[in-house]
Formats: sequence, C-alpha cells, structure tokens
Amino acid sequence: MFNIPADSLTARLMPLQQALTADALPAPIMEFGPYLPDLGELGNPGVTEAQNCIAYKDHYAPFKSLSAVSDAMTARAQGGTATRDSSGNVFVVLGDASKLYSLINTAFTDVSQAGGYTVAADSTWEFATFGNDLIATHIDDPVQVLDMATGNVFADLITSSDKPKARHVDIVNGFVVLGNTSDDSDGAKPNRVWWSALETPTNFTPAAATLGGYQDLPTGGHVQRIVGGENYGLVFSDDEIRRMTFVGSPRIFTFSIIDKKRGTPIPNSIVSFGRFTAFLSEEGFFITDGNESFPIGENQVDNFFWDQFSLSNRSRVSAAVDPVRKLLLWSFPGTGSSGGEPNIALIWNWKDKRWSHADFSHETLIRSRDQGYTLDTLDTVGTDIDDASLFPFSFDSPAWQGGDIVLGGVDTSHRYGTFTGTTLAAQIDTGRFQPNSAGLADLTGISPIVEGSTAVTAKIAAAQQAGATFTLGSAVAMNSFGKANFSSNGQYFKAATIIAAAETGWKSRGVRVHATSAGDL
Repeated sequence: MFNIPADSLTARLMPLQQALTADALPAPIMEFGPYLPDLGELGNPGVTEAQNCIAYKDHYAPFKSLSAVSDAMTARAQGGTATRDSSGNVFVVLGDASKLYSLINTAFTDVSQAGGYTVAADSTWEFATFGNDLIATHIDDPVQVLDMATGNVFADLITSSDKPKARHVDIVNGFVVLGNTSDDSDGAKPNRVWWSALETPTNFTPAAATLGGYQDLPTGGHVQRIVGGENYGLVFSDDEIRRMTFVGSPRIFTFSIIDKKRGTPIPNSIVSFGRFTAFLSEEGFFITDGNESFPIGENQVDNFFWDQFSLSNRSRVSAAVDPVRKLLLWSFPGTGSSGGEPNIALIWNWKDKRWSHADFSHETLIRSRDQGYTLDTLDTVGTDIDDASLFPFSFDSPAWQGGDIVLGGVDTSHRYGTFTGTTLAAQIDTGRFQPNSAGLADLTGISPIVEGSTAVTAKIAAAQQAGATFTLGSAVAMNSFGKANFSSNGQYFKAATIIAAAETGWKSRGVRVHATSAGDL
C-alpha cells in the first residue's frame, strides 16, 4: 500500500546505456527519481543524495531554515507541544530539565510548579490535552496539569489515593491514559497501562463504578507510547503494537495485538497524522492504520538511518508533522553530531511517498501552532487600523486568533522557532552512470534542469572502474546557456546539482549530460 510504485525512470535513461558508433553521444535529460541512499550508486533508479530539500513526485524543492522567534529557555529543550483551549486560544509549552515554559508572544514564561522538576538527561516531557487541561508528564515527577482557562502555573494532576507517575500520556475515549508507570504500591511497572476514571483525570484509583483501572501487558516489553483517539487508542511496546478499545464494565478496555512482529525502541519517533501513525521499528520506518503496519523506508532510507544512529541517543529523537506540505519529519543525531545533538532530519512526503533530508543542528522538533495576534503584536501588521487592506476583519474575528498547525522546533540556543527562515543550500546527486556503455567517454558538461533559479552549480566525479572511489570535484557555475563545462574522461560518472542558499521557489528536475565517445574498451 505504501511502497513506491514502479517508475519509468529506467526506460527514460536507456539511451545513456546504449553503445553508439558516432563520437557525439545523445544528451537526454536524466530526470531525478526518488531518494534511494540504501541502494548502490551504480544503476540506482533514483538519486543518491537529496540534501536540504523536499521531494515531490517529479521534482525537488527548497527547505527553509529554522528561524527563532523567542528568547531562550534556561537549558536544552526536552519536549514541547502546542495546543488550544476550549475558546481557541493557542498555548505553546516547552520543557527542559527543571522547568516548564509557556510562550507568550516572543517571551518564555516559567509556568513550573513551585520547586520545579528533575528530568533525567535521557528523559523527555510528554503532553496531552483534555478540555482546558494541558497535562504534562515524565517518569520522575508527579503528573502535571495546567488549567489553560484559569491557571498560571502547573500543579499536580492526580488527587486520588493512587498517584502513578508515568513516562507516557494521551487521551482515549474520555480517559487520560498513562503508560510505563511507577507508583508507591507496586514500584516501577514499565509494561503497565493505567487509565483514569471516565471524564475525571484527577482520579486514578481503580474502581468498577468510575471505570478507572490498569492493565499489565504480558508480552511485548516496555510500553513506549500511547496514541490517543476517540474510538480506540494504540499502545506501542518494544516489540508489539496493541489496539486499546473501550468495551465498558467489567473489562473496560480490551488490548488486541495488531502487530506482533514490531513495536518501537524509540518512543519519540511516533507521529500521527489523520488516521495513520508512523514510527521507527528496529526494521526501519513503518506506518500503521490501526489494523496493520506497512514499511515506508525499506530499500530507501532505513539503512541510511541505522548506519549512523546509536540507540544510546534514542531520547534525542523527535518527530513532527507539517500538514500543509504533507510532510513527516524525524530528527536525530547522525554522522557529524556533536555530543548527541540532533543534526539531521529525514523528511517523508506522505502524498508522493518520497524521501529527502535536511542537515541543521537543533534540539527538538515539535508539531506547533500559529499563535495568532495579540493587541501588542498587531503593530507588525500595520499601525493604521482604518486601513481595510491591512485589517479586513473585525478584531474579534477568528482570523486573528491563529491556531493553524505549523512545523516548529528549538535551536541550539534554546530558542523556539518555525521553519520560515532562508532556504538552505541544497544538493541532489545522481547515481553512477555510463554515457557510453561500449567504452570510455569524455564528459564535457552538465546542464542542471532547475526552474526558478540561476544560482546553480554542478560537480562531477569520474572513474574508469565501477568499484573505484568516487569523489566529487569542485563546483562549476553554469554559463549563460545553463551549462557547467567540464573536461573529464572515464567510463563511469556521477553528477551533483547544488542550489545556493536563500534561493526560493525553485524546482530541480534533473540534469542533462553532455559527452562524446572516447573509444570502445
């Protein structure tokens, strides 16, 4: 269902593989296919590099940098969320090792309970919204709540005699559900799912009358995430995924295994969009519709990820959704990371089923929301309130309230931002190709096919043998005809297209290879 369909790219590239008797070789356009770093470079039907760009069905497009819009938190971000209260007001909340913060305009306000918190370096905050209650949890402090309608700071959520702590939280069918819990009576129960009384998030004492209770899962390992829903929830464990369905008294919930082959060792890799939930298993990237799981990274980016990622950095992974561009992003510390700092984000276009990646240092990604405007920030729109072109709506209109889902993140200075900055310099590489399948070729130039920008350069690599090391040479600018001139001899080549930073609106579709025959082998 989610595999990339057969592509006609191979057929389009056949002219490059045919032996020709004339010295001049044809110069067809090599159209860029999907990003397939897991496949070998020779004969790769896609591209072997797609850096700092977004992949679409027939082209690659710019990816904008993370632009800070706030002041700094005290320490590294260890989780965050954006939500709305029942009146539609937006709350952006982030947490670090000792505090929870609410973003007011561009300033962080400490909204921690008195005394703050103690969050381990390998732990993260998780959040869930229940009406006007914003719930926050990590395993070492009591579950927290902020009443978004009336409260100024977080406080302990649970007031019943049973007060479990938890690593994970979400809302399922009117219940606050905790996963991987610890309590004074039973100690640590990493395989436990514990839910509140119905519509009463403060009460976690099991009772038939309130429908509160818990379930210890007999197989699958530790509970790694709860994914909420109206009709059912999903419980991700190390090795299994269960569907959590409300059935009423006396059982309250049933737990049915929907995938007994895979779960996730990385809880923050789980990200939902619509009725689907994507996650990282030990096999690679998968997606589930609540009934079964499908691979989305097989023979594409699974090995690219696992070859450079260590599970010792699992707490530094984050995932987020960009619904406007139909993107899912997974951020992680990869090759070149400093001290476990995330420096790569894999990007999956779920509509076109294509991958790319962006390389930038940061602390976390979050699914955020546009904060809208306050009376103070309306000045950024204009100062003449009678100008209908600037202020076409009344000031109590929802148009000024914000709330649209946006892709957010925190930079390495602990500042929150959105991906609205300048575009990053992008690079797309072909695989290894043979202009003359009968022998050697003299490559005379590369014409990058890029719409919307002329700030484009090209690089090439050449070798006589398929197994030789391929090292891209220096970048060469295009001339007035859009050709980057080279003089290189070999049997095998690869080409790179580089689009400069700050270029906007471009579409990179492929390259045209200019070559002549240099004789048969």
